Amino acid sequence: MTNHRRLGEPNLSGTSPISSWLTGNVEFRGWDVLLRAQGEVDACTLPTWKHLLGAAAARVTPPGRLVIDLEDLDFMGCRAFAALADEAIRCQRQDIDVHLVSTASIVRRIVAAADLSGLLPVHPSVETASSVR
Repeated sequence: MTNHRRLGEPNLSGTSPISSWLTGNVEFRGWDVLLRAQGEVDACTLPTWKHLLGAAAARVTPPGRLVIDLEDLDFMGCRAFAALADEAIRCQRQDIDVHLVSTASIVRRIVAAADLSGLLPVHPSVETASSVR
């Protein structure tokens, strides 16, 4: 396991609590971009989450899509979903669709409860999210 540190805090001990980190990897798939997020999106990592979303969206070539894989996230606070919705609205203006990947039922329930299903469709796999047009 890779050692991570709290945002803005030097890593003096070589270890840090899991709840203090968030990372993301971007893959290019033709016109589309896949963002695979790992860690937790909480109040401490929300600025990083917003940066990851915006940076990944900026790499999508319209009329492509941004696929966000949430499978390796251990926690998502409510503000993480609000940031997803904000980014999806920005993307829509640029002819970019945003699709989420998660098998966690809580993700689908929160998206539905917030009436975001049309804006943030949730798929069970990256392949499914990537094949929908």
